[in-house]
Amino acid sequence: MNRKFCILNLITLSLCVIFTFLQFTTFVDLSFFAFWLSLIFTGFLIFFGFYKLQIKKDSSIYKILRKMYEYIPFVFLAVFVLRRAGTFGTSFAYDLISVILWIAVSVVSFVTVQIYLSEKRFFKKNPEFKEAKNKEVSTAKKVVIEVFDWIDAFVQAVFTIILLNIFIFQLYEIPSESMVSEFLVGDRVLVFKTLSGPKFPMTQVGLSEMKNYERGDVVVFKNPHYPANRQRELQSFTSQLVFMLTLTGVNLNVDENGNPIADPLVKRICGVEGEQLVMLDGILYHRTPNNPEFTPVTQDEKWAEWNLNELPADLKAKIHDIPISQNVYNSLLKAE
Repeated sequence: MNRKFCILNLITLSLCVIFTFLQFTTFVDLSFFAFWLSLIFTGFLIFFGFYKLQIKKDSSIYKILRKMYEYIPFVFLAVFVLRRAGTFGTSFAYDLISVILWIAVSVVSFVTVQIYLSEKRFFKKNPEFKEAKNKEVSTAKKVVIEVFDWIDAFVQAVFTIILLNIFIFQLYEIPSESMVSEFLVGDRVLVFKTLSGPKFPMTQVGLSEMKNYERGDVVVFKNPHYPANRQRELQSFTSQLVFMLTLTGVNLNVDENGNPIADPLVKRICGVEGEQLVMLDGILYHRTPNNPEFTPVTQDEKWAEWNLNELPADLKAKIHDIPISQNVYNSLLKAE
């Protein structure tokens, strides 16, 4: 067999073993199952990748091994989240080591698949193996293979999107009229996360924040009314996974009445660090230590719509709910 492939294969399997034993815990809760899931998956990798292919020289299983290698990042990401889903958390150092191992095994397995386990390269780089001739396959078997190929492509696409959502970008839907007229209910906004310091699920390990936010920026953040704990993060991660696996048919991120939870929030920054803000007669004022007098935030007039009744008719027709009538709005101004 190709010497470089053998070395790369052994490195991948070794990293999988180290990652697996790093997930071991004696706590009997959800985190307990992370180790066993990883151990079973790694056991199959060793059986096919080392015993069957390198020891027994059985080239007929290389397609199985390639498919398992493709799933290494996704399975270990699920294991990573499951290990942190229990009652007791993990330290930053522990999380950092796990993340480094996950990245390393993901990169090595990807390189192995693309260079040594692809259908075009495997037999060229391992000339001692002879490619089996294509046999006649029944129509029923072809249908089964085609269905499994579609399921495989779909599942890989879902996990790939989850990784993109964690670190690069994510699509959010506007649930209320709080951002009128910039956004209406049902509008979808694409949020880029990389500059905002995204973190691995349920940890503080991730990229550093590289953006300084200014007044007028539209931002997405977790709703502070909901608890910021591992259980809440697990619920969000699970609901996102189920939401995509069911083609947006099932949303677990709902309240006791079945309504979508307002989390995260999409808002615009109206105040910056060091300012004091006050609202009066529908006008936002601010002051700073260098300017003790309250002055209007002139930019806010471009974005804020305090009275939806005064919007143009064509825009009002697209608004689902106007909670305050013109008379009530006038009364509020008088009370202020």
